Amino acid sequence: MPLPAEPVWMSPIAFMTTALMERFSPLIAPHGKAIPSGFPIDFQLKASVTWKVTASHIRYKLSSKNFNDLGARDTEANPIYLILMCLPKPEEHWLNVSTSHLLMRNCCYWYHVPCGSATTNTSNVTIEIPRTNLFDVGSLKALLTAARTRCGVV
Repeated sequence: MPLPAEPVWMSPIAFMTTALMERFSPLIAPHGKAIPSGFPIDFQLKASVTWKVTASHIRYKLSSKNFNDLGARDTEANPIYLILMCLPKPEEHWLNVSTSHLLMRNCCYWYHVPCGSATTNTSNVTIEIPRTNLFDVGSLKALLTAARTRCGVV
C-alpha cells in the first residue's frame, strides 16, 4: 500500500493571498439531524494588503480574469460574492494569538459583480466596495436571507 502524499505547506502570505472559492451552506435540523438548507451563497475569498480606503469605499485591484469569472454567471443562477479580507501591510500585524484570544487585524468586505458583467481590460479592474458592505454576522444573515427570497421562500 503506498504511503500518503506529503502535505503541501504554504507560507502565511501565500495562504492568506490565495483565492478560495467556497460556499456558505446554512444548516437546518428538521428532525434533529443537521442537513444543508438548500439556500447557499457562493463566494470567492481573497486576502490582500494592496487595498486602499477612501471615506466611502474600499478600492481594490481585482484581476480581470477573476472579475470576469465572478460576472459570468447567468442572471438566474445563485450569485457569487467576493469577500475581501483587508490585511495590514506588515505581516506580523495580521494575527495575534494567545491562550485567551485570536485577534485578526482589519476586516472583510463583500462585493457582488452583477451577472453578465465583463471587462475587456487585460490585467485588472479596480472595484470600489462600499464601506457599508462590512462582512459581519448581520451581513451574512442578510445575504442568506436574500438567497431564500430569490427562491420565493421568505
